[in-house]
Amino acid sequence: MSITEQELDSFITLLECNELKGFFQLDIGCRLADKYLIAMVCIYFKRANISLEEYTIFHFYSALHLAHDLEEEEEELKYEIHVWALGSLWHKHYQKLLRGRDSLWFRMNCQGVVNLNTCEEVSVTTTRWMVQELIRLCLMPGS
Repeated sequence: MSITEQELDSFITLLECNELKGFFQLDIGCRLADKYLIAMVCIYFKRANISLEEYTIFHFYSALHLAHDLEEEEEELKYEIHVWALGSLWHKHYQKLLRGRDSLWFRMNCQGVVNLNTCEEVSVTTTRWMVQELIRLCLMPGS
């Protein structure tokens, strides 16, 4: 998978926005967004041919939700994503996030499975951000 420099820069800029920084800081132990789930989000953006203008917080959470659907066994973790994506009244608006997830899924031609090697490649590609940020966050006291 070939991610362009512009796509990588846009993705890292998205990861560094204040709202997602808060999300990552409160994700003790990286249970909601470890390096593999974040790599899957990046891969989903590429597979769905997301334009640079669509590198948004909403699309991030939609893709993260899809990654959880496909890879994570703890269903309850997704509810925490709902709160971050939609706020305290998430239960009234969660259908919007599900529609975003489904739209992304169809834009990818329902190709959501990502093999470990591809995740590792993307993790290496996004090392500028991931290694420094995720290791710091995952090793925080109390995690």
